[in-house]
Amino acid sequence: MEFLTVRETADYCRVHPATIRRWIDDGTLHAVHVGKGIRIKKHDLDAFTSPEKTRELVTKTMDQTGLHDALNELSARVREHSAQCGRLEATIAELTKAAAR
Repeated sequence: MEFLTVRETADYCRVHPATIRRWIDDGTLHAVHVGKGIRIKKHDLDAFTSPEKTRELVTKTMDQTGLHDALNELSARVREHSAQCGRLEATIAELTKAAAR
């Protein structure tokens, strides 16, 4: 059975070691205490980084921070901006045609 340190796990996940410790503390990532250190089973890390678990974690984080609502609002603003740009492009095209006459 392969064990990883917090630093190795952080490097693998491309996050700060404090993030790994936070995930361990809140029960998101399973770990074992070995002496004064903390170790993560490679098997547990593989399960944690599975696509299903990743989706679950992202959804949980978005719900907790209100990020989901913020992203929805931003998406609505982008759609509105795109519509405004489309209307502006149509107006410019009409003015260009009128000026060419």
